[in-house]
Amino acid sequence: MRRMPVHASRFVPAPAHTWALVACLLCATAGHAAAEPPAPASPPAPNPSQPGLRPAPPVPASSGLSSQERAAADCRAALTSHPLRITLSPGESSGAYALHLEFFAPVPVRVAWQAMTDYDAMASYMPDMQRSVVQAVDGDTLRVLQQGSSGVGPLRVSVRTLLDVTLHGHVASWVTVSGDLDTSGQARAEARDGGSVVRYTALLRPRMWLPPLLGPWFLRRQIQRQMTALREHMCVLLGQAAQTARAAPASPTRDVPAPTR
Repeated sequence: MRRMPVHASRFVPAPAHTWALVACLLCATAGHAAAEPPAPASPPAPNPSQPGLRPAPPVPASSGLSSQERAAADCRAALTSHPLRITLSPGESSGAYALHLEFFAPVPVRVAWQAMTDYDAMASYMPDMQRSVVQAVDGDTLRVLQQGSSGVGPLRVSVRTLLDVTLHGHVASWVTVSGDLDTSGQARAEARDGGSVVRYTALLRPRMWLPPLLGPWFLRRQIQRQMTALREHMCVLLGQAAQTARAAPASPTRDVPAPTR
């Protein structure tokens, strides 16, 4: 694979390619992050499956928020009625896990894809991820290096993974080149009424030891935390797009003279 300089504009905001699942799973192999400070008490999020509970309403236009803040807030409110669907089961080989994940995001598919390909920003919002960089590009194949640190209490483990990602439209397939996590899988984003559906399927095999009983629980919880962060980033990008559209100057118009007789 030839190496060549990679510019941010190659990936952001162009909604062309991704493999966000590996980005989200990189740090999961070492278990859950160190204990976080308790969050302040808040009312439980609405669950549409329970009678009498409804999703949070959109933010009213008179709330005083900017168009960017209002679009992002409406997006977050809509997420409460669209939970993540995660299935993590033992794989066919020892120590492997099969993952199936799906979620809906109330954003256009171009925004969902932009979030999934926002490599430069990924380490800034993804829990436990410290570095994410595209090292080389060869046609439709990217070589991506990701690093992170995760653990339980004072025990933390650094994780490094190098992957080749093949891109085609809104579908990406990946395989591990080297590192601490053997993984292969596919990610895709599809336009749906009112937003986008994102799906991941993958086979994971950590190269380090995981507790037989706690390992799957750690993996599932970390995946949920990081996918929640990904959907939140989609809402942020939606707000930015709304602000950009509002700030764009209107196309100039010209008066057309009335026809003369």
